[in-house]
Amino acid sequence: MFQRWTYTSIPLALTLLLGACSQQTPTTHPTLAQKQAVNLALGKPVTASTFENPQALPASSAVDGVLASRWASAFQQDNQWLRVDLGSVQDISEVQVFWEAAYATSYRVDLSDDGTNWRTGVRTVTKTSNTDGVADIVTLPAGTRARFVRIWGLTRALAPYGYSIRELQVFAPTSGLPSGPTVLISDNQKLYASTTQDRGTDTPFAADNNLTTRWASGIAPRAWLMMDLGAPARIDRVELNWETAWSSEYTLEVSNDRQNWTAVGGLQTNPQVVDGQTPKPTAAEYTDVVPLNLTQAYRYIRVNSTKRGWSAGDGSQYGVSLYEFKVYGAGGADNPPTLPEPQPTGSVWTLVWSDEFNSTATPSRVNTTQWNYEIGDGCAQGICGWGNGERQYYTDSLTNVFQQNGLLNIVLRKNDQGRAYTSGRITTAGKQEFLYGRIQARIKMNMPSTASGAKNGAVGVWGAFWMLGFDVNDPYQGWPNAGEIDIMENIGYSWWHSASLHGPGYYGGGSIGESFNKVDTSGGIVAGNFPNHSATDWHTYEVEWDNTKVLFKLDDQVYRTILRSEVEARGFWVFNRKNFILLNVAYDGAYPAAYRNNPLNFTGPKTADGLAALAENNMPHSMQVDYVRVYQKR
Repeated sequence: MFQRWTYTSIPLALTLLLGACSQQTPTTHPTLAQKQAVNLALGKPVTASTFENPQALPASSAVDGVLASRWASAFQQDNQWLRVDLGSVQDISEVQVFWEAAYATSYRVDLSDDGTNWRTGVRTVTKTSNTDGVADIVTLPAGTRARFVRIWGLTRALAPYGYSIRELQVFAPTSGLPSGPTVLISDNQKLYASTTQDRGTDTPFAADNNLTTRWASGIAPRAWLMMDLGAPARIDRVELNWETAWSSEYTLEVSNDRQNWTAVGGLQTNPQVVDGQTPKPTAAEYTDVVPLNLTQAYRYIRVNSTKRGWSAGDGSQYGVSLYEFKVYGAGGADNPPTLPEPQPTGSVWTLVWSDEFNSTATPSRVNTTQWNYEIGDGCAQGICGWGNGERQYYTDSLTNVFQQNGLLNIVLRKNDQGRAYTSGRITTAGKQEFLYGRIQARIKMNMPSTASGAKNGAVGVWGAFWMLGFDVNDPYQGWPNAGEIDIMENIGYSWWHSASLHGPGYYGGGSIGESFNKVDTSGGIVAGNFPNHSATDWHTYEVEWDNTKVLFKLDDQVYRTILRSEVEARGFWVFNRKNFILLNVAYDGAYPAAYRNNPLNFTGPKTADGLAALAENNMPHSMQVDYVRVYQKR
């Protein structure tokens, strides 16, 4: 369901590609080179509680400085640990854990001076998502000393597997600022952005030491570009090589946790120019040099632009654009390299997960070991109306979401529970997440049915079966860069539905997909070749997905094939990473409203406030689901 998430950033998936869940071994072996910070655990003796495969996935792989290798524990056991011996009691300030896809949703950092007497839970970490190849940075209390460091997994993210750690690193505290001459420390470091204009202007170009390439933001009035220096660094100065679309007002900000930011260097300004209306400055581009000489080391630095410097003569706006974002100082560390892209394994389709919604005549809740209830109207997440202007408030009430007689029911109601509209949305986020496979559901929409090709219907009743990238809630990844696969969306026309992909460069109304049984003509929508199709009958909706293509199917028949090459002609392919499943029924919102408000596409009666009468006056509406099944090649 497009435009559901407002967080935006660069496509991290292209540089932080996921490995399969404890089932794959990458074929290359990039190392974790360090610029200055010293990893005390590198190559030290290491032991573990259990092993998935002690020969292929030994404990030593977690301290070998190679991100492509890993340790993995035994399957289906929570309380498992990995322990490194630093050789002597030492001052330590930070632990970094690079989890593979089989990560811990909660774990402890335990310390010991002798390997026998442990200080347990010196730090306890809880998390709901993980990016393979990006470390959890765990800061230890000042004055911490230990010889042994142990990562103790408490709860697993993936029920069928154990825990898997690519690399465990331990660092000593820094004494003051990193020393050494002032040098360029930003070359080829990771960059994150609020928006990216298109795939030809993505963020790595702003740190490639090449003045012919650039990063460009979207056209929003505010934009930021953040750099990860890999480790705390002494930052002496920043040089910004702006393209014509410069910022006319920005601040430089620093942080060590990406959450608490400190403005440094004062407010920076450049001229504002309207192309064709005001004279161009002497130089059409700018290089800003901002001395900082900070007294504290910082790992993250960002350019936070609050005002654009250039608008086109026709009144349209550009964003901001940088050829180079250069940081000079001492310290920092090289960021982890790109992980090998995961490949499908096996040749036989095997059922790996399902929910058949087995239940009695008494309504009951869904299985919460498999599903989460989404609650609210999106305002708590900062996206009121779920980013679309939707009207419903999601609840976990048995009147909105329930199992009964072997079916899942999601019911949209009016004037219910003190709300104008209530409904339900359930997700498998953090509980069941999948990389590749056949994901299918048997679904029936219960709403007023209209004839094939009719331009009326309960338009606004928006049922969906879809998937999102596992880290969509990470503000440094976000939507659409996390990726979205819409397997079935019905917006109230009973005679057609749609399926689509959303990602960086192709999202919202510009998504890549297909509408089954609907044809767009100059006179508006008309029916395709399936006059007897109705979403109010039972149908099986399915996506078949691997690293080269996405197939959308209805009742086992492929009706749209999207090749990776088609996606990459428009933007980035981000469908080589885990996704979770969602089922919901929304009401109103951008997608159905675009059809309902177009007289070529909607001719049915409306209420006084413009809603479709068949939708508004025939509540409740519902979506029933017989099962959800996931097959993968094994």
